[in-house]
Amino acid sequence: MMRGLVTFILYLLSAYAQAYAQPGAKPRQAAGTVITKLLPRDEPPAPVLPAEQFLGTWEWRSGTDVFRVTFTRNRFYQLPNGTSMHVVIGRHWYTRSGVIIENSTTNSLALRYGHTLLGRLHEDWSIDMGFTDLTKNKPGRAQLTINPTTPNKLQFTLRELEGGMLALPNTPTPAAGFTIPTTMTLTRVP
Repeated sequence: MMRGLVTFILYLLSAYAQAYAQPGAKPRQAAGTVITKLLPRDEPPAPVLPAEQFLGTWEWRSGTDVFRVTFTRNRFYQLPNGTSMHVVIGRHWYTRSGVIIENSTTNSLALRYGHTLLGRLHEDWSIDMGFTDLTKNKPGRAQLTINPTTPNKLQFTLRELEGGMLALPNTPTPAAGFTIPTTMTLTRVP
């Protein structure tokens, strides 16, 4: 009797797993298995979009002030709900009068998330990205635009988030403005 009950429960679990399996999902590697070679990925290649023009390193200079940002593409950026999407991520570096003010390669917040700019790929020459001011520890929105006739120039505009912010008790209010300049024309670095 007990053996029949166990068999029936296993059958129900198997039917449940098959009914709710994602279409096209690949079986996972068994626990404890050692992979000795990289397995080829059979995902289709990502589409080539005008947003690909944003990838690479860009720089703005004004006297001794320098803002530099590097954009890369992440085809499998994991969202909190477990799904993934194609994104452009950026890391920035800013010096004022030769002194490093912000550096996303050494900042613990930037290292934890792996980026200070994050935006979705679009089919036009503009990307709206989330931005993190590392010095003031506050978010903002960065609008990046490339004119197709001058693909080596990037217009960078930074603005405050729209709407209000809730202040938690005993939490300092974020400082106004940003550490980096809010309007810049960056040039592609070869």
